[in-house]
Parts: sequence; C-alpha cells; structure tokens
Amino acid sequence: MLRELRVRNLALLDDVRVAYGEGFHVVTGATGSGKSLLLAALDLLLGGRFSKELLRTGADDVRVEGLFEIADAATRRVVSELLGASSDDDVDDPTYEIVLRRRVDANGRNRCEVNGSLVPVSTLRALGRLLVEIHGQSEHQALLESSVQTHLLDRAAGLVERRDAFAAKLAEWHAAAARLADLTGNAAARRARLESIEQVIHEIREAKLHSGEQDELRRERTLLGDATRHAEALAAAIALIDGERDSAGAVDQLGRAARAIEATSSLDPRVKDALESLETAASAASDAVRTLSDAADRIESNPARLEEVDERIASIGHVLRRHGPTEADAVRTLAEAEAEATGLRCSDGDSSALSAKCAALEQETLDSGRALDDARRKAGKRFAEAVKTSLADLGMPGTRFEVSVGAEAHASNATALGLSKVEFLVSPNPGEDLRPMARIASGGELARIALSIRGELAGRDGVPLLVFDEIDADVGPRLGAVIGERLRRLAHPKDGPRQVLAVTHLSQVAEAADHHLRVSKRTDDGRTVSSVEVVTGPERERELTEMRGEKRAPGKQRDA
Repeated sequence: MLRELRVRNLALLDDVRVAYGEGFHVVTGATGSGKSLLLAALDLLLGGRFSKELLRTGADDVRVEGLFEIADAATRRVVSELLGASSDDDVDDPTYEIVLRRRVDANGRNRCEVNGSLVPVSTLRALGRLLVEIHGQSEHQALLESSVQTHLLDRAAGLVERRDAFAAKLAEWHAAAARLADLTGNAAARRARLESIEQVIHEIREAKLHSGEQDELRRERTLLGDATRHAEALAAAIALIDGERDSAGAVDQLGRAARAIEATSSLDPRVKDALESLETAASAASDAVRTLSDAADRIESNPARLEEVDERIASIGHVLRRHGPTEADAVRTLAEAEAEATGLRCSDGDSSALSAKCAALEQETLDSGRALDDARRKAGKRFAEAVKTSLADLGMPGTRFEVSVGAEAHASNATALGLSKVEFLVSPNPGEDLRPMARIASGGELARIALSIRGELAGRDGVPLLVFDEIDADVGPRLGAVIGERLRRLAHPKDGPRQVLAVTHLSQVAEAADHHLRVSKRTDDGRTVSSVEVVTGPERERELTEMRGEKRAPGKQRDA
C-alpha cells in the first residue's frame, strides 16, 4: 500500500508531502482547490502521460515520489522479478518497501527511479498495474482490459487453479506441436543429412585408423625409400668401431690403451680413473656394434613394401584431411556421426508417435478449455446478478451488466487465459445496447461499476490501493451515504485492511472514511498554492459541516 506521497511543482502543488495509512481515505476541498491534483500526481508517478499544463509556472520540472509497502507475497514476487532483484531475503519480508521517483522537465524528458536505480517509464507502468488501480477519468484503468476482467472473474469464482491447469495443458500441446512440425517439415532435409552422415561413417570405418599410425608409416617410408644409403652408413659405423680386416677398430684400440696403462694405474689414482673410463668406453662401443648390426640386418630394399606404405599413407591422409587433422579427431567424428545417424533413423518412428500424442493433447486442451468456459458462464451469471444488485443500491437501478464468454476459439488461437474471450458488458441506461466497459463515457458511472465489481471480489483482486474519482457524480446525500459505506467495506475486507482513496464533494461519503485529507488553496506573495492536510477531531467536524452547508448546483445531483 501507499505509505507516503511527495509532490513538487505540479500545478498548484508547490511542495506537498502526504502520509497514508490503512483503510478508507477521502480527499475533500472546495471546487478548484486542487483535489484531483493528488490523483494526477499518483498517475504521473505510475507512468501516466505528462502534460505541460501540469508544470507549475516558473518551475523547471515536476517531481513525484512514492513509498509503497507490499504485504502480499505473490505481489512481492512479481515486483521482485520485474525489478530483477538478486536476493529473495527482502522479498520474504512482509514490510517489503519500494520507493518510486519520477522527474519530468518542461520538454517532457523523464528520469525514473525505483529504489534509487534508473528504470524506463514502462517499468513504472508495470508496477502501477500491480500496486494501484484508478477509476475515473484517469488513463490508469486496468479494469477496462479484457485480461484483467478475466482474472477478476476467475478470482471471484475460484477458477484460478483451473485456468492455470488449462494454461499448462495448452503449453504442453504447443511444445509437442512445434516438435512435430519440426520433424514432419524437415523430412527431406533429414534424409539428405542422413545420407551425408552415412558417407562419413563409411569413410572413417574403411580407414581402420589407430592413433599414431601415420607417424609410424612415415618413419618406415623414410627407411625404405633410401635403404642402400642407410645400410652403407651402418656398415661404415660398424667398421670404425669394430675394425676391418686390415685395421683395428675403436673397440680394439680402446682395449690396447687400457692394457698399456694397467700397470701404472696402481700407482696413480688419476691413471686408475682413466683406465676405468677406457674400459667403460670399450664396453659401450661393443654394445653399439651389436645394436647397429641388428639394425643393418633389418634394412633391406623392398619396393613392394614401399608401395604398400605409400598407399596407406595416402589413404589415411585423405580421411584426415576431411575428418582430422589427427586420428583421434577422426575417431571422435565417427562416434558423433553414428549417434546422429541413430537419432535421424529414429525420427520417422518418433514422428508417428508424436503425431498421436499431439492429437491427444489437442483434445485434452479443448476439453479443459470448454470446461473452463462453461464454469465461467455459470459463475458469470451469478457475478453479474450480484453486480447489478449493487449498482441498484448505488443509484444505477436500470443498469444491465453481463459477463460475456465469447464463442469457442480453435485451440491454436487460444491463450493462457482460455479458449474464449471474457468481457464485461454494460448498459447504464434503459434502451441502450450492452457495450464493453471501455466504451462507457461517464467517469462517475464507470467508477460506481468498478466499486460494485470490487465489492463482489471482496479483496480477492490483489490490488492494494484502489482510487475512485467522480464516484459521487450526479448523486445526492442519501446515495452518498450508501457509496461511503460501500467504500469503507471495500477498504476492510475479511482478509485484512487495504487502501481505498476517493475524491468526494459529499459529506456523507467523507463521514465513512478512516482518514480525511483536506485540500485548500491560498495566495502567498502573489502566487496561488494548494496544501494538503490531515483533518481529525473538531477540525474534521468543521470540514464536514461546511460540506453539508454547500449549495448543490442545479441539475448536478439527484437521489436515486
């Protein structure tokens, strides 16, 4: 609910701060004092349209601030999502508060804030639909929207859960239908894709790859390609180490050197170390001869094997250029292709099964929607009768009111709200056709219709602040007392207090209020200024007495 409103530079309101409590508030004051400016300020704060006429003469901008406390848990969650809150701690607090600010300069440039963070005007409008509903000549009349009327009827009739179940079934059918359209609409593309994938699978499988094979083959090819040169190099190395027929090799020379210093090694430690080094070198050289001899035995000129290796390298290279660059990459591509091919082959079977499922879901959606429509029609008759009875008490006895549940739409045209459109139709005067509420010209009539509807909801609509302007237009004292009592009851539903704010010129309406705000204007230094004050006790009695003593303008008031 609204806890505080501050307005600066809005027409006659120079700098006004108003505190609000729970229950029923009335705003009174002489004609032209600026009573409706409080509503204009609230409308502006909640994203309403700015007009240059609202800017106080000589001021640079209009500024409006509002502090709202949100007790309803569901509303807190929606507000939190709308604002992108990062923590749920505050949202769980029943005293959760938000501060809205809007500043508009003479050129219409806006600066909007929520809790100190900049937001677009659209965010203020969205918050306004959750927090406040204004009935009268304001543009902030959510009750005129068919979607809002649908929510109101469902709340009044206890159909919210049934509507949510329909919405869930509709969403399930839409998802299945989209999947089926994808399957059936892309059959040719799937076949082409499967052929392409099967070619990939065939190529990689035929290659019979294993990791590192290409490198092994390249090394073997290098040896096979110049076998004679490599064999001669190995033979030369062996001869140098092991010796030839006419000359001693490195092994023999190392042995001789070791024997030559053997006797001396016992006398000099340094010679002994040298002897050990010679013996180690001789042993290593012998091992090298054996290794080189084994390698030489394996090298042979084999043109057939060389051709075989070249073909295998070319075959692997072809596959890896398309699916590599490594054998591991190609093996991974094979696994992915096999999995995709399996899925594509199953699609035809899935398509027939999904088609049957879609048909069943469509029928279930239609059945659920029809049952919801039937329940709404039955509930709508009871709701309409109750509203008409209330309107008769409020001075509109000839008013016809009906809840229209339109002709059944095809499931494909349904929305989450149902198969058919729900709309409140009204005929305020005998002989006139029923029309949507949005086409009612009289703000006073619309306000009283809204009051009747809200009264039947008894607080189940969830909007914490209801504002009524012109609700007592064209009525007299007796009917004013009835309206005042209705507003008071609306502000005190069984589930806990809420806020109702009404601008009135009738003392009978004002007498029913929990809080009384008086707007008056004065002249300071040649400038007209309006002020707002809370009146209580004797001061309130004086205000009510003055209101009772005001003369009625001819033809402007009547008793039903």
